[in-house]
Amino acid sequence: MKHTSFIFLMLFTIMLSGACQNGVENENPVATTSSEQKTDNPTNEHFIHITPRQFKANHMQWGTAGEHEFASFVRTNGMIGVPPKNRAAVSPVFGGYVQSMNLIEGDYVRRGQVLFTLSNPEYIEWQQRYLQLKEQSAYLKSEYERQKQLYREQISSAKNFLKTQADYKTALAGKKALEKKLRMLGIDPTSLTENNMRSTVSVRAPISGYVSDINITKGEFTGTEKPAMEIWNTNHKHVEIKVFEKDIHKIRKGQKFLFNLPNNPEKTYTGTIFLIGKKIDPVKRYVNVHGHIDREKEAGDLLPEMFTDVRIIYETRRAQALPETAVLDEGDMKFILVKKGEKDGKIILEKIPAKTGKTYEGYVEILSPVLTKKDTVLVKGGFFLLRGDESGHEH
Repeated sequence: MKHTSFIFLMLFTIMLSGACQNGVENENPVATTSSEQKTDNPTNEHFIHITPRQFKANHMQWGTAGEHEFASFVRTNGMIGVPPKNRAAVSPVFGGYVQSMNLIEGDYVRRGQVLFTLSNPEYIEWQQRYLQLKEQSAYLKSEYERQKQLYREQISSAKNFLKTQADYKTALAGKKALEKKLRMLGIDPTSLTENNMRSTVSVRAPISGYVSDINITKGEFTGTEKPAMEIWNTNHKHVEIKVFEKDIHKIRKGQKFLFNLPNNPEKTYTGTIFLIGKKIDPVKRYVNVHGHIDREKEAGDLLPEMFTDVRIIYETRRAQALPETAVLDEGDMKFILVKKGEKDGKIILEKIPAKTGKTYEGYVEILSPVLTKKDTVLVKGGFFLLRGDESGHEH
């Protein structure tokens, strides 16, 4: 009985072994590793088979390696700015109570447009005093001329002449000082009479631009100690770049730079270095660099004082490259897929380890392997091949 059981067990083991050897191979609808590769292929695991249908369904594309320009950057930050002449802080020349102000931040104003009006009883006093001095200086001038003639004829004393001269010059100086003050208020002294004196003055825009930082409220007293508002003319914008001391030797006028807003890194703008500062900040150890924006009209969404990430190109070179989509990641390794031919209606791809360098403008530097123009590389759609997608994306 024991002998019969032993024979049965041996037969079962032989049958099980044969079943394993004759089992049906698993077929991957996306990529298969052939057991019938030619003997000159190193290892079958480095080859992938795909059908033309899979190639089309996954929007794959062929390409070849070629030379592409790669840049070296100085990475830093900056801020959108406007030239000093395009920015104005508006303050009243003399303090007063805000009588009217209908602007809000963001409003556009033209040079000479009324921004707000002020009232102050002192304005009336200055006009009244000016009219008084105007009349007084006219009388004193005639008296001065009379005393000067009498003095020349030795009819009047020098004392009387000098006193009249002093009175006239004092009144004239006071009149001229008030005349300048009234002009600063926007009041024309040449047309001023006792019937058209006014207690309100208008503060006008010194430049055209957009109103910002309004610091006044209707009815409050505003003085000269702080700006009432600011005006920014954004017709011309630039980038104020901070370059640290260790990198400033790499920067030259005329170099190109790339920049983007931190909250929108996908959109990249370009510019050109225009001016390089000659002084290093003693604390933060950076130099101010001024850059002009290329195609400025297309950068209308950039606003003054926005922060930017900046890359200044200080060196370029050409190297063998492929589109970034041609390089596939598998763990810590990178690969490219090179077409080796076709067999049994399938395309044969060789998975070759790749060593990469810099990346720039959608291309990646290929340090190895060395490729020729005869090497056809899968440059798009190869991602699913390495991840083992079973669907084949053949929908």
